[in-house]
Amino acid sequence: MENLKESILTYGSKNDINRLQKLVLETSYRDLENIVKNFITNSAFPRLWDYLLKAFQSSSECHQVRIKIVLALLHELENHESLSSNLTSTLIQRLCIDLGKFQIKHLVEICNFCSKSIQSDKITSAISFGWKELLPDILRILSQKDVVEFDGIRYSGQEFRSIYINSLLVNNWSPCKVIQITAMFSDMTLNKEEHMKVVNKLTNYIEKLVPQEVPPLLYQLLKLCRHQNGRRVFVKLQQYFGLKIYSNLSANSESTPEFDLIESAEDHDVLEAESMVLFHIENAASIGHNCIKDYLNALKNSVKSPQYILHPFQLLTLLTISTVPQYEEQAFDIIRHSIVRAYDEIGKRQISYWYRDVIRTTVQPEVVFTQIINTGQRDFLLEAFVNFAFNLLSIGSALGRDPMAEKQWTLGTIILLKIIKKKRSVSAVVLKTFCNHILTRQSATQYIECLYFLCNTSPLLMLENQKSIIELTENIMQISSDISIQLLQAIMPLIKVSNTIRDHLILILRKCLYSRSRETRQVAVFGFVKLISTLDVSNGGILSQSSLGSFSTGFSLYTQISLSRTTQTASSTFSSEAICWEILEILKRCFLQQAEVKIEFYKDICYAVNINSDLAVPVLEVLWFHLLEFYVLDEAVSPPLNCSEITVLRDTECVLQEPLGMLVLAISQILPKAKLSEDENTNAIIRKYQAIMNSICHRMSNCELVHFSMDDGTDFNDILPEVQQKLLVLKEVLNIFEALISYKFETLSSEREHQSGIIYNLFQTYLRFQHFSKNMMKPKKMKKNEKTSQRDVTVNKTIDKISKTSTKHVKNPDTILELHTVERALKTLLESSVPWIDTDEANTLRTKVELHQHFLQAALNLILKCKNEKTIDPIYQKNNFDLVTSIADTLFNRVVKRFNDYMDFDCTSAVASLECFHAILQLVSVHYSNNLLKFLSAIGGVGKEESLIKHLKPIIEEFERLFEFEENGLSTDIAIKKFHIVVLNNISVLCSFIPNDSNILSVEVYEWLKKIAYNNSISTKVAGNFMNLLCEIHLKYKCGLTFFEHASNSFADVFGTLLDDDSIDESLETLKFINVGTANGILLSLCNYNKNVLDEIVSVIARIKSEYLNLSIDDEKNTKKKEDIKSKEKGVVCHLSLLSTILTNLMGLQLPPGNLSDAVFKNITQFYTALSLLTKHFSSKSDKTNIGFQEVWFEKLVKLAGKKLAPAIYSFVYHLEMGQNKDENFTQLTKKKVASSILKNRILKETKTIPKVIYEMEQFSKFIIQLSKKTKYDLTKYIGQGTTRDFRINLQNIQKDLQKDNSTDQSQNENSLNESTSDKGEENTLSTSNEEVDDNEPRTKKLKT
Repeated sequence: MENLKESILTYGSKNDINRLQKLVLETSYRDLENIVKNFITNSAFPRLWDYLLKAFQSSSECHQVRIKIVLALLHELENHESLSSNLTSTLIQRLCIDLGKFQIKHLVEICNFCSKSIQSDKITSAISFGWKELLPDILRILSQKDVVEFDGIRYSGQEFRSIYINSLLVNNWSPCKVIQITAMFSDMTLNKEEHMKVVNKLTNYIEKLVPQEVPPLLYQLLKLCRHQNGRRVFVKLQQYFGLKIYSNLSANSESTPEFDLIESAEDHDVLEAESMVLFHIENAASIGHNCIKDYLNALKNSVKSPQYILHPFQLLTLLTISTVPQYEEQAFDIIRHSIVRAYDEIGKRQISYWYRDVIRTTVQPEVVFTQIINTGQRDFLLEAFVNFAFNLLSIGSALGRDPMAEKQWTLGTIILLKIIKKKRSVSAVVLKTFCNHILTRQSATQYIECLYFLCNTSPLLMLENQKSIIELTENIMQISSDISIQLLQAIMPLIKVSNTIRDHLILILRKCLYSRSRETRQVAVFGFVKLISTLDVSNGGILSQSSLGSFSTGFSLYTQISLSRTTQTASSTFSSEAICWEILEILKRCFLQQAEVKIEFYKDICYAVNINSDLAVPVLEVLWFHLLEFYVLDEAVSPPLNCSEITVLRDTECVLQEPLGMLVLAISQILPKAKLSEDENTNAIIRKYQAIMNSICHRMSNCELVHFSMDDGTDFNDILPEVQQKLLVLKEVLNIFEALISYKFETLSSEREHQSGIIYNLFQTYLRFQHFSKNMMKPKKMKKNEKTSQRDVTVNKTIDKISKTSTKHVKNPDTILELHTVERALKTLLESSVPWIDTDEANTLRTKVELHQHFLQAALNLILKCKNEKTIDPIYQKNNFDLVTSIADTLFNRVVKRFNDYMDFDCTSAVASLECFHAILQLVSVHYSNNLLKFLSAIGGVGKEESLIKHLKPIIEEFERLFEFEENGLSTDIAIKKFHIVVLNNISVLCSFIPNDSNILSVEVYEWLKKIAYNNSISTKVAGNFMNLLCEIHLKYKCGLTFFEHASNSFADVFGTLLDDDSIDESLETLKFINVGTANGILLSLCNYNKNVLDEIVSVIARIKSEYLNLSIDDEKNTKKKEDIKSKEKGVVCHLSLLSTILTNLMGLQLPPGNLSDAVFKNITQFYTALSLLTKHFSSKSDKTNIGFQEVWFEKLVKLAGKKLAPAIYSFVYHLEMGQNKDENFTQLTKKKVASSILKNRILKETKTIPKVIYEMEQFSKFIIQLSKKTKYDLTKYIGQGTTRDFRINLQNIQKDLQKDNSTDQSQNENSLNESTSDKGEENTLSTSNEEVDDNEPRTKKLKT
């Protein structure tokens, strides 16, 4: 045996083929087989195998020996487990080279061997799967043969190949061989059908594999599916990892939301496998496999079913693909659109019972992202997470408030915060990106909010990256003032923990205070004041003015020298108190600035003192000398403030130099915060301020117009600067009065007497000046005999133009009162007793109607202002919430519950109270929804531990009681006209707080509304709002549209009907509140909610189509999903059937041309659009053998639309055309021309509204015809060709013409025989009836039958 081996190697190495062939021929088959078996592990065996294959000739005997030797080798490879993979691969590859020399029957024999090996359950070594390389080459060779005999049957090469592949697919495979089988198929050339079968077969084995086997299988599958059918692979992977990891993750995440949720070794293996799978997917994307492109394109059609794309593994896959630059935008768009769709579904579920019933489950994007971030280690996806979060933050909002954009910003913020918290290393990159966006974008609110959360929750992390924060502060001067203020609010939490940031901020703010831009100086003032409100003033001692001066002239902490690195230790010796005094000294420069900068200073310093009361006395010291510049010391002189110094004349204009009203207001707000102490200096300055403020109050209450150089004869229409000066002075005088009233309310005390008299005197004087300001710009009446020249007319026109631009100075200024002052005043006026004033004193004020009206109006303005504000300052938000809650408590318990008594006192104040309460409810709904229970508990007196229903019920019942009041029986005041509207608005907001699920309160409210609608009459002004509320409650808590049908049926008594008596269902109830006065508003409201219902239906149809597409690709045998889709289809068909009946009723009304008919036409257009979408869906899923619409009552819907709705539409269109013809005839008779605007509107309506309806109806008919042809199920019998495109015989016109002809003939032939006249009439009738057609139709067309 050894000699034979040596001889073969010798001859082969010398390339002596002849001797080699002779040696092999002379050697028996057994000896050659023994060489293969005995020497297969020898290192020289590859050369021996090569020489053996070269030695075989083309004789039949050699063919027989060769196949036996080859099969022996394959058996050895399969059974030998000690062979190396390199050796096996080398031997098989050498065999593949000579496969072309084999006879066809021998190739078939090798195929049979491979097939048996694949089917074998014997577990062999992974290196012995020689068939994975043999079969592709053998099948390729055989497919090129003309005839292949197999099992006694002759096939062509292609037929044999197809039969063999199908036989492989029929058999069951061992899971341990699936990877090699996949590799084998990836080297084969498969047609489209074969490829689909192979992929389906292979992907079904994924669920049978252990986690470690999934990544290598995916690698082979991606190679196999690099051009097609890759979607199936991703679907099976999603199901596999969803079952292994994410199925029970929701329950675990509730208990440990902030930690990794996978702990066991088995789960760790699954996560490792998932990471490797994502790695292979990333490689496939970077290489440019077409399957990735096809996968993304397929997902675009699935965004309407967000629960599919927002699956954790699906999200991870998309984020992995996004790491390849060419796919980033596409992948992010798919995720973002799915998120928007998910939020849209959540919103629709909150307002629609039917939508909740049809779409039973939805996905919470925040929960999904939290799961995938908290699960396992995903370092390779950190960049993708961060990029996607910034992609969400970069979404621009539309004009005004965009809730959808805000939700995406919130989600982006959540993602960034969780990523930074989990991997602190990314914080530097995130902050750097924040800097770039904040500095370069015009709108950066969302970035600043995210930065604030980071600074507030992770200040130490921010300190590690304080270089980026310092860079932001250094660019404050280059960005807009609004963004700068928000940025300062965001970084304030870092001031207490970082001296470096604090020192750099103070240095930058000092530079800003010297900027040329006024807005930048205002930002500097805001920043300084915010800074001192943040710092603690620990020492109780207050420095005197002289000590302040000596301190300020000495060593300054914030000079360039003190901020250098060499003196860092020196700066640390200064306390927070010293910093505050230094900043206050800096802020003295504000007194030299423009009025706008001073206003910013006064406003902000009040807020700072309100937060940090220790600042009160230092701030009063700063303001002392500035106040003395305007205060008149002589008590006998009025006014007490020198108002002539607050303005300055510049060329031809007058400019306000000192906002004296804001200065007095600042003092009035700060002084009550200052507390007497043991320090004499502190007590002295407080007493001095009190004396001055009391003096100002007393002397201002005695002021008249003449004290400010004004009188009733003052001509304010003049354009001179002096007149502008008087206007500015008047405005500041009004502000001063408000500030003084504010001071007196803030300093009310039960220990003092005669306080109410001073307040009322101030307010009376304020009213006189306010009345003067309202009347001073009224044009003066000319005397009878006074003539006006052309020059005077020209001058008056010029004055009028200038006066129009200057009236903004005359307009009563917005209130400068603070919310806490208004809250204190309202409690004083409305509560039965308050601790800060004696009851007798309070009763004096409570009888003053003007005070009630003024402070209620001020409260309304301030609350609306708070509603429109958006701030990230939590202290400001909390203070506002506490104040509006207190005001709401007072209004509800002292006005709403005692409304009759308060109405008798003053009707205007009573209605204003309800308006104010409504504004508070809206504010809470927008900004404080998380504190709703706390708010309701405060005003209703129900414990916080009770349910939301128990809190809302007594409040809603009170407003229901108010709504049932008769308007005429309450008051004759004009303000009562708004009463029911305001009450209804309050009920509407309160009903929006009711939970979505059915509850007893929702039922009670709905029944109360229905009772009024069916039994009572409502005023025209309230009807529209009442209908809106009733429709909202009905859609939110009721599934059907019965009420809508009753409403549509009730309009017939008002507008008249075009329908036959048989078509009208008289058994339906009618709504009494629909009458001639209210019908128009209610009909528009009904059409609007019909539109909302149709929007929901279109949304559900889109989701059904997406789910069906996913089902057809993913798992057609999933019975549960099929039943779910069928349930949704039934819901849509039933809802459309109800809408068809409602729209038929509306189309049967004799509506005039205009907004009412246009609104109904828009409903019809949208209805047929929804019908077309549904028909196309059924067409896509149906065929001759599977009629997809039979079990969902679609046929009934088509019948309703074709047999009832369509004729009603054609009748309505004809009715409108007849109405237009009558209008044209009337215009011609009166010989008046129709206005061009009317003609334009009529043309626009005719060219848009009606043709669009007809187009949508014809599209629906077209799709029905296509569906009928495809399924061979006749639905076309329910739809017919419309009459709009046909000729119509106008019987009314025929009768009129006949009467006209008869009357003419009778007058001309009075003596003619009646018989001849009758014959002539009959002849005319026949000719007219054959030729007369509608004037609007062309005469060349024939009537269709």
